[in-house]
Amino acid sequence: MINVLIKIINKILFLLFILYPFSVYADCKIVNLQEFEKLVEEKSPVTLIFFSTWCSDCIESLKATKKDESLNKNYIIVSTFNSDFKSANKVLADFGIDGLCILDKNSEIAKKYGIKSVPHKISISK
Repeated sequence: MINVLIKIINKILFLLFILYPFSVYADCKIVNLQEFEKLVEEKSPVTLIFFSTWCSDCIESLKATKKDESLNKNYIIVSTFNSDFKSANKVLADFGIDGLCILDKNSEIAKKYGIKSVPHKISISK
């Protein structure tokens, strides 16, 4: 009985290991402020979603974003205030959130838009 259970668990883990790398999720990248503004202009109208990986309210906000069909994937996720690539990408992968993600390494983007706390959303249209 235990051997059968172990075999089933091993098969499940194997499938998870095979399928996980093919999951689609946002992959954060760094851009300068001018490149970011160009992205915003190209995607406009767009919603900017500012979050930090250490912020529990931000995590809840990202979960809601995943369910919000009105955004229609027309959003840019901005990981700011001391977030790093590894943790930002992990959070997005854990919740299956895809789309464009920018790592705001020096909080330059947050400063530009007057963001002083997270979570925060801004809608921008031309």
